[in-house]
Amino acid sequence: MVTPIALAVHLRTYLNNEHKLQTGDMNRINAAMLWIKVYLDEDGDVAIEMDVHLPKNASTEIPATALKRFEAALTQMVTRHAAAASPLRRARPTSQGQDI
Repeated sequence: MVTPIALAVHLRTYLNNEHKLQTGDMNRINAAMLWIKVYLDEDGDVAIEMDVHLPKNASTEIPATALKRFEAALTQMVTRHAAAASPLRRARPTSQGQDI
């Protein structure tokens, strides 16, 4: 039986693309890290996203674990796949709501 999703949380952050990562770089990162999505946004910055689906009556442990996993993925991406990227820039609002 599939548990229905009660809430979906969308995590997103951005990195400046000072190392000029290309689409092929993003494809390699996406292939290595299947549960996050990495792409170049319209400004040429690196966008990193992850969706967290919370079942009804989910414990607070699920989103806390998801945030730790997202942070670990960012660290892995920056250190292994994107060399030394520049610091995170401030998130900006989207039509889907306010970024964290």
